Formats: sequence, structure tokens, C-alpha cells
Amino acid sequence: MLTTLAAAILEEERRSAPAGTAPDGLPPVYAPVYRAAAEAFDVHWLLLAAIHAQETNFSRLRVNGVAGDAVSSGWNGCGAAGPMQFGIVGVDPYHGSAPSCGALTGSGAGATWRAYRGAHRRLPARARPSRYPQMRRRLRGCRDVASSHGCVYDDVDAIAAAAAYLADLGAGPQLDERAWRAAQRYNGAAAYADAVLARARAWNAQALDDLTLTDPLTTPGARARLGVDGLARAPKNAPPEVRRAIAAANAISDRPYLLRHYPTHIGNPTYDCSSSSSHVLWGARAFGTAPWVSGQFTRYGRPGPGRWITVYANGGHMFLVVAGLRFDTARYDTGPNAGESGPRWRLGPRPTDNFVVRHPPGL
Repeated sequence: MLTTLAAAILEEERRSAPAGTAPDGLPPVYAPVYRAAAEAFDVHWLLLAAIHAQETNFSRLRVNGVAGDAVSSGWNGCGAAGPMQFGIVGVDPYHGSAPSCGALTGSGAGATWRAYRGAHRRLPARARPSRYPQMRRRLRGCRDVASSHGCVYDDVDAIAAAAAYLADLGAGPQLDERAWRAAQRYNGAAAYADAVLARARAWNAQALDDLTLTDPLTTPGARARLGVDGLARAPKNAPPEVRRAIAAANAISDRPYLLRHYPTHIGNPTYDCSSSSSHVLWGARAFGTAPWVSGQFTRYGRPGPGRWITVYANGGHMFLVVAGLRFDTARYDTGPNAGESGPRWRLGPRPTDNFVVRHPPGL
């Protein structure tokens, strides 16, 4: 159950979310940074987003500290600084002595930032946007930082450091008890962890609801149809779960294939057979956010073909048939996606020997 503080924070966010941001006030510019940092350190990207919001309102908070506003320069009364509020006092030669409340900033006395300021090196170069609010080269507080080190005031450097720190505090890829305990250790207060997890879980729930915003075009009858654009049209009489599955598949049909296991299947740059299938089943509200490998799907759901969705799986590959259309990473097709790599809607027959056949319950 949410505490009164957590519920109040969520209600305030819903009322005051600034225009031009993602749903519930999450600025889109930071989403790829959260995702890249989460992937690098195997934590949930929305846990990072929620802590960024809690600490500095996505780097927008301006509270006068020592020789600065504590977000883009200087530090607050507890020696914490930057978008994710790491302790810095007592570490850099430019900063003063340790504050009396250093214990509130993780390990205190600047030890937290000293341990994690190099975490940004684990992120791929593409994870750093060309422009973002708190960029090192534009910040007065970053000018005295050696180029080989991260800057506590730079958004990307700070988010990467927070991901590494949360992983060491015990967080994993799910918004579960481990994430709550890591958030509590990050700040030291149970109410803080309640607020952070409430915010992250609300965003996660809305991410699932957002698929309704891309409801696919429809076609008469009970079978889906593949358009010349390579996207599926949902049958008019299909249930909402099937339309959502088709929407989820359409959303990732332009992604290249890569055999890589991401912590979540939501919004990845690449997909393999099992992560793309996980994503489509998630769209149908018949799966969670952590992808399985193909062999695990041999035990998924109920045995046999489904009325609307059928899963074909073995230890090395898997694919789906949704409302009569095959969604597959293997190139058995002659339609508009012929020859395209990655997850696509495919026309034409393909071998099904040695596949276990399953389906989502009720579908």
C-alpha cells in the first residue's frame, strides 16, 4: 500500500506535468539515457527515472547551496550535488570539508561519487544525446573536472553513476522488493523508497496502456491482413488483447535482429526471436516485462494452438501466429517484408517440425 506521501507526490505530478514531455511528466530526452544505463548495469530504467524525478525534478530543481544551486554547481547542506544528488564534499580538491549530515548522501563525505564517477564509460557513445539540459561543456560546475572523469553535474554521467550504485545496492531489472530496498539505501528513508517505487510502477503501468494510442488499422473478418507497408491490420472482430498484440508487433517491426538478452523487452533498439515474441505477448497482457529465451516458451501458457494467438517454440527458435499472420525473425516469406532482418510480419509457409505449440490462456 502506498504511503500518504507517495500518493500525494503522484497526484501532484499528474496535475503539474509540463507540456511537451512524455506521459506523467517524464522528459523524452532522458529516456534513452535511462535505458542505456539500465542495460549496462541490469537495473530497471524507470527506477532511474523515478530517482531523478525525486532528487531534482529531472535536473530542474534549483535550491541555493554552497557556491551554486547544487544541481549544476556547488552542493547542498549535506554535501550532495548534481541531478542524482551524489555526495561530493571532501573528495575533489575544489570542494570543502565533509558536512555534518554526510550520512544522508549514501556513504557520506563524497565517497559515493568517488566510487561511481567513472560509470559513464560503460555506456555506448550513442547513449549520450547530442543535446540535453545538463551537458558538461555548458556547465560552470564541470569546468574544473578532469576530462578522464565524469562530472557529477552532467546528466548522463550522473545517471550512469546512479545505475551502477543502485546495482551495487541490490537493485535488479524488476520493480520489486530489491528495487525498493536499493532506493531506501540510496536515500536512507522508507518514505523515499515508497515514493520512488510508486512513481516508477505508475510509469510502467502506463507504458502498457500507451499501446492503445497506436491501435492498428482494421480489416474485415477474423484474420489479420498485411499491408504494403509491412504492418498488420487487425481483424475488426478481434478482442482488445489481439489488437494490442498486433500494435506491439507493429511497433518493433522496424528493429534489426540481434541475439542479445536485454533486461526488458520494452523499447529496445534490437530484438531476437524470443524478446520480440515476449514483447508481442506483453502487448496482449499475457506476459511480463522481463523477456524469456525460446526454450522457456515450450512451457508457456496452455498446450496446443490458440484461437487468436499461437506460440511455436523450441530450444533454438520461436515465433508467433497472431490472427492468422506469422510474426517471426526467420526469413520464410514472400510478402513486403521479404529479405528484411529482425522481427517482421511474414507471409508464406515455414517448417514447424520440432516446435512445441502453446497459446496464451483465453486467446
